[in-house]
Amino acid sequence: MEDAWNAAQARLAALNTVVAGLPAVSTSIQRVGQLDAEQLDQDLVLLLKEPFAKALNVINSSWSFKIEPELVLIIQVILYKYSVWDLGATHGARLQGLRFARPRNVAGKTLTPSRLPRRTVYAHAVLTVVLPYLHTRLRTFALSRAWPDAPVTHYRRRLWDAMSFGETLHAYFALAGFCLFLHNGRHRTLVDRILGLRLVPAQQITSRSVSYEFMNRQMVWHAFTEFLLFLLPLVNMRTLRRRLNNALARVNISSMLPAPISRQLGLTSALFPGSGRKLLTGKYADLPEDQCAICAENASFDVTDMLDVHARSNTHPIQTAYIASCGHTYCYFCLAQALLRAADEGERGWECLRCGEMVRDASRVTALTLAERDRHANGSSGSLDSLDVDGISLDSYDSLQPMSSSIASVDE
Repeated sequence: MEDAWNAAQARLAALNTVVAGLPAVSTSIQRVGQLDAEQLDQDLVLLLKEPFAKALNVINSSWSFKIEPELVLIIQVILYKYSVWDLGATHGARLQGLRFARPRNVAGKTLTPSRLPRRTVYAHAVLTVVLPYLHTRLRTFALSRAWPDAPVTHYRRRLWDAMSFGETLHAYFALAGFCLFLHNGRHRTLVDRILGLRLVPAQQITSRSVSYEFMNRQMVWHAFTEFLLFLLPLVNMRTLRRRLNNALARVNISSMLPAPISRQLGLTSALFPGSGRKLLTGKYADLPEDQCAICAENASFDVTDMLDVHARSNTHPIQTAYIASCGHTYCYFCLAQALLRAADEGERGWECLRCGEMVRDASRVTALTLAERDRHANGSSGSLDSLDVDGISLDSYDSLQPMSSSIASVDE
């Protein structure tokens, strides 16, 4: 065995010499990986900017719009320091397993912690971070001063035309550079081509395996979302809520829930001990009496806004007041539309938003004296002399009572 090994040494040495003389194999980088790295960097900036913008909107709604370029600049500078300056690659490039190629001849050059020339990194930061910020600010300033509408001979119009020409020229060069990138896959952006920077694999051994787990998960959720968008318009949410309310009322679940939640869900409360009648409470029971609960419901798109009933006061005044059979007043159009919708859906009636009682018909409202209203409420005998409804103001809402003219009846 030892003799065979010694005899093969000469042949192995010749093979090593031949292999050493062969040209190095160039590692090709997928173009889609480089483009994905750039897209990931942009998405990361947007992801970090969103919570700060929401926080500024809470303090002052105009701050987010005014200082958005500065906010993006600060985020990009911090990300640049902890990515390209320290690691030699952006966070998106690192996720793709890429980094900027380090130059071989660095003698006499000042380097960054990532072993890249400091001047090159400075120039790259100015062209990719600072220059876009200055361009955004200059363009916003020009539009706020109406530079495009200035006379042709005015210096502002000339500056605007020069800036527009520069943007067009940059777009042409960027398009040409992108076409070259698709051809050789070396420089993905115009700035990288100018500075001679290109992305290379971060490790010598590059994994070529592709995992489709994330893609499959996205496809499943996308299909599920499309199915919901197709199905939800076919479901009558009002009818579903009424049926759910009726089912929960049988087991008296409202007594198990706090009053605000029970009112928000429109659930009826428990029986009063010894009273023999239900205390019906709707989710708009606390709305001022001179406000239309149907208008408030139609205008309530935010759940937090629906919980704050008092914040909506003096925003939905009743127009052409009609009183429902339960005793609560709404706009004529809103109440008629609700009763007609309930009739079309085959329901026994429309559920009042203030008390939760089923409404079957409604009558027009007229003005009565407070004494007549109290006598009518107490059930005493006596006729209710109606006044002329023209010119009635809703400021004296406590004196409003129904007339005999009915607008709708679900039974009909």
